[in-house]
Amino acid sequence: MIAVWGSNGSGKKTLALALATQMARFQKNSVLISTDSSTPAIPVFLPGKQIESDGSLGGLISKPINSVNALKGHIHIHPKSDRIGVMGITSGETPLSYRSFIRENMMSLLRILNDSPFDYVIFCCQSNPLMDTLTQLSLQTSEYAIRMITPDVRGIEFERAQLSWLKGIPEMRVDKQIRIFSPVFRISPVDEIKAFTGDSEYMLPFSEEVHSKMLAGQLISGCKDRYGIQYDKQTGRLAEWIVSQD
Repeated sequence: MIAVWGSNGSGKKTLALALATQMARFQKNSVLISTDSSTPAIPVFLPGKQIESDGSLGGLISKPINSVNALKGHIHIHPKSDRIGVMGITSGETPLSYRSFIRENMMSLLRILNDSPFDYVIFCCQSNPLMDTLTQLSLQTSEYAIRMITPDVRGIEFERAQLSWLKGIPEMRVDKQIRIFSPVFRISPVDEIKAFTGDSEYMLPFSEEVHSKMLAGQLISGCKDRYGIQYDKQTGRLAEWIVSQD
């Protein structure tokens, strides 16, 4: 399991899809799960695909989940790759669309996903774990937790605010999280940010091509512009490292 989280605008959904795309190159099957109950993720990952509320993640975790069969109809295969599935809330849904989610149902979902045919489960988490139980569980149980940091003042303040309480929870394993600077612009004060947050092995540049691919629901691969190629290489290197650990 892989949890991707970070400040707003750091490119969490884009990285999650890029990782799933890279995993497919290694003949690995992935399911993307957005824990965001405020912004429906299905239309973001699968633009133009009409999915009714009975295929929503919200409906799934509103009731007990007993077996992998319960996931049928809730995992939506990406039209560009049958190795990538997507789960999340659907268009028009809000945090008020369902009654309060039960923690035990979420834990059952994680256990079942861990035993599912998917090689990797990639969680795209909310920025504030304090406000979302599924994000908390994802960060606590994932083998790989990726923290995305915008290389600017916003990134510093996000780190300062979130880490002040997360470091007090041993299960979060904050010191073992993989730090990624994103999006990096040519004018980004990377050295100044490193002085506060520490170094990072991965820096994802902003690429108009990558941005366009995400908006169009395309896979994040095969980029041709300079920064898209760099983005592709960085995410490929990260995916290769994760696969090598298994």
